[in-house]
Amino acid sequence: MDPFASNIDALIHSNEPVLATAFSEDDGYLLSYAKPIYDSSGNYVASACVDFSMDKLHDQNIRFVMVLGAILFVAGLAILVLTMSVLKKTITNPLLKISKAVSNFNFNTEEDRQTNYEAIKSLNLNSNNEIGLLYHALLSSEKDNLYYMSNYKKAEDEIHNKDVQITALGTLALRDSLTNVGNKAAFTASVSEIHDSDKYGILLMDANNLKMINDNYGHEAGDTYIKGCSTVLCDVFGHSPVFRIGGDEFAVILKGRDYQNKDALFKELNERFDQIWADRENDPPNRYSCAAGMADSTECSSVRDTIKTADEAMYENKKRFKEKYGSYR
Repeated sequence: MDPFASNIDALIHSNEPVLATAFSEDDGYLLSYAKPIYDSSGNYVASACVDFSMDKLHDQNIRFVMVLGAILFVAGLAILVLTMSVLKKTITNPLLKISKAVSNFNFNTEEDRQTNYEAIKSLNLNSNNEIGLLYHALLSSEKDNLYYMSNYKKAEDEIHNKDVQITALGTLALRDSLTNVGNKAAFTASVSEIHDSDKYGILLMDANNLKMINDNYGHEAGDTYIKGCSTVLCDVFGHSPVFRIGGDEFAVILKGRDYQNKDALFKELNERFDQIWADRENDPPNRYSCAAGMADSTECSSVRDTIKTADEAMYENKKRFKEKYGSYR
């Protein structure tokens, strides 16, 4: 009964099983399980005993743990691979696509912003996660950017066009519509910019016999006459601003080379008008004649005095023309 020799009384007189350990050369450590057996009169007859090899149980436990560990490892690896695949599909790849699209953005022109918007839109990342939210936020931002840029460009173009129109209107406001030279307002503005210390000349010119042309040939012919006078004046003083300051009155502010050569140019002007006037084969509306007077700022005390001196010289010239040829005026 070894290993139950010391527990014989418990085996005989107790219905409870008895456990004990022993060592066997063949089976190693054993766990023995014994329970008494009684006859119908309640007398002890024998004991039922079962031995369990602890080494075998230990080996089985190790194998179980190893198999379980292997199963858990494979399952964990599969879960990890699946998780990485899901993360790559739902997070990593979409982020890489967004990053690549954004890295190619340009913002120089409206076309660049349109390209940016189309690049983001083509990704089509409509997932219901944080990446989807990020994608739609970026798409909305680029759409707004394109909208505002488009409106900004339209506003910029409108402002530019208005500036051009205003400039054109300003130019027209300072141009004489008949002769396309500066008008009286332009002359006044130019004169206001002259300093008394500047070196310049003033030439004033008045058409001769314009009333006769208007009365006999009509105002259309008179306009032709005025334009002819203006053309001659602009040809001679090609480097100075010319102004029509009245119906048949013109002014020139002489500066630069025209100022340096003013005497020769003034002589040329008078000679050209004399030649045109002397051509009897031309119709009167094309026989332009003008009286001109010129003054040098260095011989006058002020801008006003220079203009006055030129005006007086012009009327002396006109007076001589009337005395020689007669006039309606």
